[in-house]
Amino acid sequence: MGRASENSDDIYMSAIEHHQYVESLARAQVELFEHHPDELISRINEERAILDSYRGRQILELIQNADDACENHNGRKKFLLRLTPGYLFAANTGIPSTPDGIKSLVISHNSPKSAGGQSIGNKGLGFRSLLSWSRSIVVLSGSYSVAFSQRHADEQIGALRGSVRTLIERERTKRSIVHAPVLRFPFFPTASPSLSAAQTIIGEGYDTVIALELSNSKGREVWQDIADQARKISGETVIFCHHLEEIAIESEKKILHCVKRTGSRPQLVELNPGTQDVRRWHLYRRRGTVPSALLDEDSEDCRNYEIAVAVPEDITERATHRLCVYF
Repeated sequence: MGRASENSDDIYMSAIEHHQYVESLARAQVELFEHHPDELISRINEERAILDSYRGRQILELIQNADDACENHNGRKKFLLRLTPGYLFAANTGIPSTPDGIKSLVISHNSPKSAGGQSIGNKGLGFRSLLSWSRSIVVLSGSYSVAFSQRHADEQIGALRGSVRTLIERERTKRSIVHAPVLRFPFFPTASPSLSAAQTIIGEGYDTVIALELSNSKGREVWQDIADQARKISGETVIFCHHLEEIAIESEKKILHCVKRTGSRPQLVELNPGTQDVRRWHLYRRRGTVPSALLDEDSEDCRNYEIAVAVPEDITERATHRLCVYF
C-alpha cells in the first residue's frame, strides 16, 4: 500500500472525493480497453502470470507490505493475520494508504514506495498474489476504502463497446472462460459482512485491513493453503523485518510473536522479550546496488539488494534451527 508522512495534509480526500476518485480509476480502465482492445487481453494474461509467480508466499508478501507501512510510524508496529471459516483478514498499523497507493492496486508496477528507502517491494505486485485465494477483496486504509470482485469486473467487460467485444469473443474460442482482470475495476465498497468485520478490526487499533472472502468452490482448499502458510510463520520471520514489532497469527490457534531491537552492526534482536522464552539473535545486514551491467530491462527498477544473516546468541539450541531464505 502507498505511504506518506503522518502529517501530510495534501493527500486528504473527503468521502465524496474518494468515491469519485475510485470511480475515475475504473472509468479510465474502461476507456483504455475500449480504445486499445489488446490491452485487455494483456492485462488478463498479466494477472494470471502474477498468481503463479507469488504462489506459496502470499503471507510473506502481506508481512513485507506491513513492514514497509511501519517505516515512519511512531506508534506500535504490528501485523495481524486472522483466518475464519469464510474470510481472511490481514491488518497492520502504520502509515495509511494514499490516493497513489490505491492507484497502485489497480495498475501494477506503479507503487509509490520509495526506491531509495528500505521497502522490499516497489511494483505493487504482492497484493495481486491474493487473487489466488479470493476474487472478492475489500481494503480499508485510513480514511480510504476500495473493493474488487470477479463478478463486478466481469460485468464491466461485458458492458465494453466497440472492437474489444469482437476480441473478447475471439478469446472465448480459445478458452471457454475469459475472466476480466479483477484489480483493473475498483469500486467503492457497500455494506457487507467482510466490510463490517474489517471495520471492527480497525476499531481494534489497526490502520489498514485487507479482507478476503473465501466462500467459493475452492474455499476449503484455499483455507487449508492459508493455514499451512500461517503455520510456517515463526518468531524468526519477524527478525528480518525492519520495523514490525509484533506479528499475531489467529487461525487454528492464536500465536503472538514479539521482538525488541537494539543497537546496530550487529543489531540485537530479542524474541519474546520479558518472558522466560526470550531468545536473542545478532542480526547483520548488508545493502548495496546491483551493477547496471548485470540487470536486464525488467530489473532496472529493482537494483537495490539486501543480505541479512541472524546468528543465535545461544548456540546450544542450534539443532532446532533451520536455514531460512527470504527474497
